[in-house]
Amino acid sequence: MKKYFFVMSLLCFGACNNKNQQLRESKVLSDSSNQAKPSLPTNAVSTYNNGKKFVKSGEIKCEVKNVESSTYNIENICKAQGGFINYSNLESKISSSSKIAISQDSTLITNNYAVTNQIILTVPNAALDTTLKAISENFEFLDYRVFKADEVSIQMYANTLTEKRAVKKASLLKNTAVLNNTVVDKFETETEIDHNKIIADNAVINNLQLSDKVAYSTVNISLYQQPTIKKEMIVNQKVIPQYEPSLGFKMMESIKTGWSIFEIILVNVTKLWGFILLFFIILALVKRYSVSTKASKIV
Repeated sequence: MKKYFFVMSLLCFGACNNKNQQLRESKVLSDSSNQAKPSLPTNAVSTYNNGKKFVKSGEIKCEVKNVESSTYNIENICKAQGGFINYSNLESKISSSSKIAISQDSTLITNNYAVTNQIILTVPNAALDTTLKAISENFEFLDYRVFKADEVSIQMYANTLTEKRAVKKASLLKNTAVLNNTVVDKFETETEIDHNKIIADNAVINNLQLSDKVAYSTVNISLYQQPTIKKEMIVNQKVIPQYEPSLGFKMMESIKTGWSIFEIILVNVTKLWGFILLFFIILALVKRYSVSTKASKIV
């Protein structure tokens, strides 16, 4: 009986050892499997779980019945959907103009012109489809409609990682600066800390810009209408003749002008009295010499 009990104890002990060994082997395999399988960072998983993010933009060119009315309608639609107008340029361009005299007092002016408008609007991304459907009711003819969506999830996640690396490096450099004793080392460390802070700030700003573009979509709309003719009748302005004095007044003015000229000449001649006197003296001498010469010849 004792012998039988001893054999049963040995069998039970062996079975327990085998079970413990199997448990240890399965635990080792489980640990090795966990070590072999890489794990993504928490932020990466959450980023991809949030779904992809897109920056949406579009461009439309179309003909409308009346550009001015359609412009006001589009502005009201954009405002109702929580958006805003970034740019609007409503203008009329005259292609040709003519003037025709209808009567002595009237002239007909004919202008051929085209009205256009360039609109850039921004609306919340969730309201983009509703806004476009409401705007399309103004279209008479659609030239083209181009839309694109740029996926920026990876870029935003890369900016987040860049920010974290820069902040962590700046923190490590700050702790290192405390241990440095020389002024030069501290200055270089502070400079590198500032550089990493700038990198982190730029990454944050880039993400803010991308988030704003993801939240709001931009649409560029070109509106035009059929050329318009405008005719306008204007009154001819009478030409007022310039004032002209009478004949008697002109003669009196001429006499005054002639007398002024005579005075000027007389004054200038008077200034030359010395030359005039010399001229007459020479003339008298010449005459006297010629008379004496003739008398001597007669004798």
